[in-house]
Amino acid sequence: MTLDQFVAAKVGDVIAKERFCLLVAEGIRLTGISFAEVAHEFSTAPGTIGRWTSGASAPANAGRARVVRFLQRRAAASSGLDSQVECQRCPRAEYVSFAHCLRNGWPVCHGETMLLVRHPSPVEIQSATAAAIKAQLPKASD
Repeated sequence: MTLDQFVAAKVGDVIAKERFCLLVAEGIRLTGISFAEVAHEFSTAPGTIGRWTSGASAPANAGRARVVRFLQRRAAASSGLDSQVECQRCPRAEYVSFAHCLRNGWPVCHGETMLLVRHPSPVEIQSATAAAIKAQLPKASD
């Protein structure tokens, strides 16, 4: 599974144990996050995360989607996809680049612009804008 495929994977509120374990293992592999970091996020032991990735156990069904969505957000951030949009008519959601969408338009579903539900903070936007401007400036020669 590629990073983009992992980020785009559909996650409902109910995830079968086998699919959950596969998604967690892939999310950890793709993001490089440690078992300890995931364990800290969900107040559990690193060994528990190891058991999730091996398929030996999984959290209660109600908590599975939260774990996978956490890993998807981490994967999206590492790939430059810093925002999430959702359709208001169906469960479709996707991660997008905020800057790309500002330049080229937002995704459309069912003929309507998808709703922005997660985006970078104003400080992150300002910092990214300043970095892009600085990169376009001519280099000072010695």
